[in-house]
Amino acid sequence: VDLLSPQLAEALLSDAGWLRYRARSCFYKADHNATGVVDEAKADRVTRRLCLELGIGTGQADDIELGAAPSLNEDAFCSAFEVALRRAVARRRSDDSAPLQPPVASKPQSDQ
Repeated sequence: VDLLSPQLAEALLSDAGWLRYRARSCFYKADHNATGVVDEAKADRVTRRLCLELGIGTGQADDIELGAAPSLNEDAFCSAFEVALRRAVARRRSDDSAPLQPPVASKPQSDQ
């Protein structure tokens, strides 16, 4: 399972090697068609997932974006990922009312 918890996020920020590994892993998942860049739409999906995993509402994620560039190469993505993760962890620390676990998606209602 490849999920990021608030505790793991904080641990990653204290270990440059593991942080780089995680950032590169996210880059290669986002760059699923191996173009060598992650466009803005893919970066937005990474940001949404990061916020979901850390229990941050996506409406509160304006300062957690991975970057405003139209595309990010691996190095730019990794740098942006670190900044976004630091901001997300800081947001979690400052928001005492944030849930401890990421929100669970509700099941769709069946039409019976």
